[in-house]
Amino acid sequence: MKKFTAVLLALLMMALPVLGMAASPAEMIEGAAAAGQPIHTAVTFDAGTIPGLDAETAAIFNDVIDALGFTTDTQENQTNFAMQLSGKDVLTLAWATEGEDTYINSNLLGGTIAFNATEGDVIIDHLLKMAVDADMFTESDVAEVKQLIEQLKTEMNTQVEAIDLENIDMTALLTVVEELMEKVTTGEVTQQPKNSDPAATVITMKLTGEDITKVYKVIFDVMKNVPQFTQALESADLTMNGEKVSADEMIAKLPELADQIGAMVQGEIPVEIYLDEAGEPVYGIMPMTMQAEDETITMDMDFARRTVNEGVTYAVTIRAEDAKDEGVSITADVLETEALTTTNVGIASIKNGVSEPVITVSVLLNKNYGETESEENMIVDVVVTDSDSGEEISFKIDMDSEAEVLADGGVLYEAEMDLYILGMEEELFTIEVDQLSGKAVDSIVTADAVRPGTMTEDEVAEYVSGDVMDALLNALMGLVQNLPASVLSLIMEM
Repeated sequence: MKKFTAVLLALLMMALPVLGMAASPAEMIEGAAAAGQPIHTAVTFDAGTIPGLDAETAAIFNDVIDALGFTTDTQENQTNFAMQLSGKDVLTLAWATEGEDTYINSNLLGGTIAFNATEGDVIIDHLLKMAVDADMFTESDVAEVKQLIEQLKTEMNTQVEAIDLENIDMTALLTVVEELMEKVTTGEVTQQPKNSDPAATVITMKLTGEDITKVYKVIFDVMKNVPQFTQALESADLTMNGEKVSADEMIAKLPELADQIGAMVQGEIPVEIYLDEAGEPVYGIMPMTMQAEDETITMDMDFARRTVNEGVTYAVTIRAEDAKDEGVSITADVLETEALTTTNVGIASIKNGVSEPVITVSVLLNKNYGETESEENMIVDVVVTDSDSGEEISFKIDMDSEAEVLADGGVLYEAEMDLYILGMEEELFTIEVDQLSGKAVDSIVTADAVRPGTMTEDEVAEYVSGDVMDALLNALMGLVQNLPASVLSLIMEM
């Protein structure tokens, strides 16, 4: 199993280990949610400096951002959402399920409605008929809307369903894996790899284009029977060899695509993975040569783990170049210590053998984790460089978060995130997130819910023009009344 794991590591060289996040503040509140505790979330904003705006316009934007807020409450079968202005709820929406019924409560409805799948179709039919009668829709519009609704239902059902691995036939894939494992040889290390921890064992393997084709074909064969995969293809804008294709056409051409990928491989792909005494990978290389049309592309991938005084470092490099010394490189390095994690990722274009940065991402994580209290500070710097002009666009996120387990067993999580752009010294805006677990909200499930799906078309029309319209007007008045004074003044001047 360790040998198989090491081989996968070489083939998936960019899969860096998950480092030291088990007791982070976010993991603490996520753990409470996974344990079934209700979660209350409040999000507020604090405006900073918005570049390019005059003082009056900036003041209005700042007032809107400062006044805006959101809350959510999630529990077993119910979710509540609310948008606030100036601390008051101006839009509320809650949905819950019980048996075959769905319940929706909103200030836009003036109460709670309920329906099952059949009643839901009836409600849609009534509303579309009302839209046609009001000359808002034509019959062709109705047909298009119904088709769209059916597509959405299919997508939602596919997304909700988890991939059932037990019903997927993995026989062909396992057979190919077994064939590849027969190519694996293990031996003692005679020459230690550079810039890595000491290795005790080396695993070698030589792959061919035929091997790559076999792997892709069995993977494609498995994936075409996974609804989530086919649904993703159907919703994508697919092209093959420069021509648009449908999802069915793409699936039919997958074996041909696998042949093309395998045919691009020139010679053999030597894979070497070095393991320490514990059988863990410390170094790996996988060079290859690909023939793409009239271009020969050489690709080198390597991975190294090294223990230093401060902790452990991990480094991954992928470099691909053509005969003109042009191509792309991807690098990633991580330093992991008990109190600190630094991660640097870079994507660069290669011109005349020289790497020129395109995207660089740096993450600095200071952490102080405990069983009942946890805190961290994370700073993310991103720089995007235009390869032609050399002009840089940058932004930075500075986020503080902390969490603690309360006496009643709930978890309190607090986070503050500042966003900076274009090298600004002052933040563009601040987002504050407060979460508390263990406090359930009242259920909206009630026998008094209105069931529009049991009404006639005339009764639905009366309900919409009466209760719903009154609720919409009240909601609109509440929104206007809670707008910041600067916004109201601007509206009055129009």
